[in-house]
Amino acid sequence: MRRIALVLLAVTAMSGCGKQQAPAGHPPAPTVLARPKVDSRATEQPNLLNLGYGVVVVARTGEATLDSAAIYAVDGDRATSWATPPGDVQQSVTIALPARTRLEKVGLSNGALALESSVPGSVELATSLDGKSFQTLTRVRFSGRGDAQLVAVTPTECNFVRASIVDALTGGSAVVYVPSLQARGRQTGEARRGDLSGCWVINGMSARFAEKQGAVSGVIASKSTLFATGGYRGRVLRLTWLRGPEFGQAAVTVDRTGQNMDALAWHEDIIPTFVAPVWFGSRAACSEVPTAPADFMQRYVEAAGWFPLYAIITTAAGEVDPEASAPEIRTLAQFLQRNRARRFRIVAHEFRGTSAAENQAMTEKQLASLRLALQRAGVDPSPIQFIASGSERSRQEVTTEIQKAMYSAIEIEPLDSHHLMP
Repeated sequence: MRRIALVLLAVTAMSGCGKQQAPAGHPPAPTVLARPKVDSRATEQPNLLNLGYGVVVVARTGEATLDSAAIYAVDGDRATSWATPPGDVQQSVTIALPARTRLEKVGLSNGALALESSVPGSVELATSLDGKSFQTLTRVRFSGRGDAQLVAVTPTECNFVRASIVDALTGGSAVVYVPSLQARGRQTGEARRGDLSGCWVINGMSARFAEKQGAVSGVIASKSTLFATGGYRGRVLRLTWLRGPEFGQAAVTVDRTGQNMDALAWHEDIIPTFVAPVWFGSRAACSEVPTAPADFMQRYVEAAGWFPLYAIITTAAGEVDPEASAPEIRTLAQFLQRNRARRFRIVAHEFRGTSAAENQAMTEKQLASLRLALQRAGVDPSPIQFIASGSERSRQEVTTEIQKAMYSAIEIEPLDSHHLMP
């Protein structure tokens, strides 16, 4: 395990935030949060309000801090929570769905919360087709303990869901925590994601992204500029980022209109207890921002000791798509040529299959096709160790849809790195 810089959480509660923006900036080091052991799979895999399926938080009224933002009610992990500002529990969040959806059951899950004084009492769920006019669907009275509490509703088609906390279970709670909003049903329209390309304001900072074939690069301008590169896995954009000596990853979703985006972010590795502040963004007029450095991969490898090749795109058959992956393959080939005196291994991980055998077979196909693509790019692959790992090895236990998207990746690691996984 690579060395992680730890700091204790020392953030005082903030008042409610505006509809789209959040306080600017990032903390200087990872935040350590208390995290109980909770397996979210049975409850969250069928949950339509799951960031891993492409939902986007497009509006929210308030949260205690960005470390407990409304996005944590839809991140697919019942060990995290949306926390209201102290003394102001009546908050709401609006979620854009990736496709028109027919809802049949809605509710919420208490997850790992133990104190009944911190549990919402009633939550009102409303739906909308246009994101402007909402109709109340139902009000769920929460018991405070147990798994997902779902209420059957008259089947309703919608593109947006709004959840509003009405009160706390005990009536006098200073802060209410919502681990997971829940919805069951089926998509009736075609799921799609919006285009991230162009200009944004993210947490009050100017940002610009560009997409070329399957590769995405971007910049978030601040006192210490953040550079990012990556690619899509389904409707989730997986990014690696650099900001000065800091580095990490982010999982981004964009709504169908391409007007709103959000993201979970991590420092150094995708370890749930080492989160960076989440991102909330909306479209904005373009302003001058720096361009990403051409040697981004080199810088990241030197800082982290590995690099996830998120812009290597695979086909439905599980092979590397040479056209969509061309920018990343070209960057990888140039990196290997510049570092020909060093030895590397390329490891493929996969967690989306229904069995370990299926995941193993998928990684074997990915590496066979990547090896061929590198040969065609002029790289001699014989000195490189290619390891098809399937789902047998991961940096952390994979239990959520976001973790599946982020950890299902091909990684390059220099063999002289002190950060190598065993």
